[in-house]
Amino acid sequence: MQYCTWENLRPSITHGVNRGIIRLETNTMAREKATAAQALCMRGYLLTVCLSVWMISAHGIGVQLIPQYPVVNQSVTLSITGVTGTIRQFSWFKVSSVLGYSQIFSVNPSLNTAKPGPQYFPRASWFPNGSLQISGLVPIDQGTYSVQIWASNTSHTTSNTTSVFLTVYERVTKPVMSSSSSQTLVNDTVTITCVTAHAERILWRKDGTDLPSGGDLSSDNRTMTFHRINRWDAGRYQCEAENPISRNISDIITLTVICK
Repeated sequence: MQYCTWENLRPSITHGVNRGIIRLETNTMAREKATAAQALCMRGYLLTVCLSVWMISAHGIGVQLIPQYPVVNQSVTLSITGVTGTIRQFSWFKVSSVLGYSQIFSVNPSLNTAKPGPQYFPRASWFPNGSLQISGLVPIDQGTYSVQIWASNTSHTTSNTTSVFLTVYERVTKPVMSSSSSQTLVNDTVTITCVTAHAERILWRKDGTDLPSGGDLSSDNRTMTFHRINRWDAGRYQCEAENPISRNISDIITLTVICK
């Protein structure tokens, strides 16, 4: 029996960033102008028109996640931006599959008082500027949060609402690779699987380089199948799992292809 060898033949509040801010335009006319201008941008019209879209959509309140990628067991601040005037009252809500938008608490900053709602939990706290902080994050904290703010200036009081989706990240576990067969005959079918948790993306390597195109990857990139394996598919395979806060790589498994 002959073994085919094939090597390298196929090549608390911290400083945040501006991404992740979700705005809510409260002026109907401004929304209509933004929609029309965005349509022009899509058709490749003047840059000045596109810039005006950004200026219009930037009007109103927003929520910024600090840090941008919140991690389990740590804290996150849902920081309010864009408020003008004096905040008279604000209320935070979380979407519940049972209750819909359900209130966490309603706050009167001038009186330094908060009224808890059905979704209140002790790890939630507030700041006078309308921001919400969640400490000791757990996976069930993930979801959509909404805030309604009443602010006043010299002439009137206005109400604004905006929402943000909070993703709670966990570090990826070390991937474990397995093969349906470590030694296989040419033209056989072989499956290699990469098992890990909390990953948003799976990358594959063969002999230290990007995965060759000989195999078919599953939709989640966790399984690779060689339907008619060839001698050049033999080699050392690894998979790497990653998400925005971490990455981890598997140990190497070696696939040997035997000539008939």
